[in-house]
Amino acid sequence: MDAFFPLTIPFTTGPGTIAAAIGLGAGCPLDGTEALSFVLGVTAAMAAVIVLIGLLYGGADRLTSLVGTGRARVVLRLSAFLLLCAGVQILMQGLRDALRVIRKAVRHAPYL
Repeated sequence: MDAFFPLTIPFTTGPGTIAAAIGLGAGCPLDGTEALSFVLGVTAAMAAVIVLIGLLYGGADRLTSLVGTGRARVVLRLSAFLLLCAGVQILMQGLRDALRVIRKAVRHAPYL
């Protein structure tokens, strides 16, 4: 179980996962056959990712014993730092976009 956390958590979940899910959901077509093929394609891709993650996590113990616990911790900390950087970048982009919308609304407000 010790090998599970350093190798999985920063790579499996995070801002990239959430952004991909939102992007896929926003791009879903509403028409019948296009929507069905979209859902089937996303489901097949999701199943492939699940199988790939299962295979990779199955070998996590061997990988950790191969590189050693010290190097595995270094990889964990580096990946956590990269995840933090991606999260801060997404936050800053969101704040910039929100401020742009607020500035535009204030500029066009008839009561000011």
